[in-house]
Amino acid sequence: SMTCEPRSHVGERINQVEWLSQSSFEVGIDPFGSPPNDWVSIVVDRLLERLPRCLDGDRNRAVLSLPLPWIHYQTAGPDEVERYQRQTHQMFQESLFESDAHIVQWPILPDCPLSILAATASDAACRIAEAVTEVGYSVRGILPHGVAVLSASAALTSLKPRAALVLESSSALVAMSGDGYFGLTRALPGPSSPISPEPKLDEIEPWLETVAAEVQATARFEQRLGQGSAESDAAAPLLICGRIANVQGVDQTLASLLIWPIATWRYVGRTRPDATDSAQSKSKTPTDFELRDAELAVPLSLAWCCVSDLDPSRGRSS
Repeated sequence: SMTCEPRSHVGERINQVEWLSQSSFEVGIDPFGSPPNDWVSIVVDRLLERLPRCLDGDRNRAVLSLPLPWIHYQTAGPDEVERYQRQTHQMFQESLFESDAHIVQWPILPDCPLSILAATASDAACRIAEAVTEVGYSVRGILPHGVAVLSASAALTSLKPRAALVLESSSALVAMSGDGYFGLTRALPGPSSPISPEPKLDEIEPWLETVAAEVQATARFEQRLGQGSAESDAAAPLLICGRIANVQGVDQTLASLLIWPIATWRYVGRTRPDATDSAQSKSKTPTDFELRDAELAVPLSLAWCCVSDLDPSRGRSS
C-alpha cells in the first residue's frame, strides 16, 4: 500500500506528487507450492485484516494490480481475437478460479493488426476490489503491472525506458514501451526451483539467462512487426523492478547478457516517507529504504497512475 498526494508548487504542473507513506505485508502463500483451492479467499481475508484503514470521512482512491500468475497474456490477430476470448473463458472456468475471464485488449504497435489480450478471473478481480472498497478505498481500476510501471516511469524515475522487466521470486514479466502506447507484454518463465529469502546472484543466474533470452526474443518480434531499431530506442534502457531486481549484480548480469543499458527502478521524487527529515536522507548515500525502491516499483506506480491527473484539492491516492 502506497500513499501519494498531489502537490501544487509555484511554476510546476499540478500533477507533481509526493510519496507520503508506505506499508506492506505478506499474503502468506508459498509461491512455489500448489495453489490452494481457496487462494482468492485467503487473499481477500488478508486484505480485510491488514490493509491500512482510511481516516474517518476520507475515502482514498486506489488502483490495483492482481498477482502476476493470475494474469494470462495472449498475442492475437484480428481473425483470432474471438476464438482466443472463448478459449480464455474456458481456461479460467476450468481453473481453480471457476470464473469467466475479464479481458482487456490493446494493439502491439500503432497500425499493427496484432493485439495483446490480457485476461484475469472476473470473480477474483471483483472480490478483491470489493474487499478494498469495504475498508474505505475507492477503486478506480485494475492495471497490468507493465502498464503501471511504464506509465509512471518518467514521472517517478525520470527515465523513458524502451521496456520494463518485472522480476519477482516466482514469476517475471516484460512489457515493451512506445511513444504513447503500451506494446507487447509477455509473462516469462519463472525460476525452476524455489529462491531463498535473501538470494545471491549465483543462485538466480541460470534463471536470468532464460529471462534474458526471452526478453531478446520479445524485442526481436516487436521489431519484425515494424518498430525497427532507431538509435533512440537502442539508447533507451531496460527498466528492471521487483524483488529480484534488488539482488546485487542482477543489473550487470542482464546488461552483459542483453547488450542493452539496464536501469534499476529508483524513485527520484522530492519526498520519501520516514526519511524526509533525517540527516541520512539529505546525504548522497541511499538509505536502506531507498535500496528497496525496485521492490516497491509496482505499488508506487499504481498510486501515481491513480493520482497523476487529479486536482490537488481532491484527496489522496493509495
